[in-house]
Amino acid sequence: MRVASFFPFQTTYYRNGHNFIEKELHRENVSFRKNDNAFLAVADSQALQSAADRFRPELIRKRLQYWTLLLGPNFSKREGGAMNLGRFYSLSQLEYSPISSSTGIFPSTRSSSAPAKSAASGA
Repeated sequence: MRVASFFPFQTTYYRNGHNFIEKELHRENVSFRKNDNAFLAVADSQALQSAADRFRPELIRKRLQYWTLLLGPNFSKREGGAMNLGRFYSLSQLEYSPISSSTGIFPSTRSSSAPAKSAASGA
């Protein structure tokens, strides 16, 4: 998380979905082999997909709001009302790795122009 030191205190977050999925697989005791951000093998591909599906905009928004409250600037209700503060979240980069069941290879594709319909926004 990076917070600008000037108004409007723009905050930049870096979230790694691969780490989220890794923790979910550990929690479910699903064995896997990973190299950096690539899942090279997994014992249960349905569990992998299920873990990825749980990384939803609502979860991302909840975590962003938590860290913003904890580490971001805090204003009194009077100050916040005078400045008309609010929050808006959007994704500027999305990485995904489609699973190739025939080869077992997980190619990585980067897209900085991914559709924004999965972007989390909230007040």
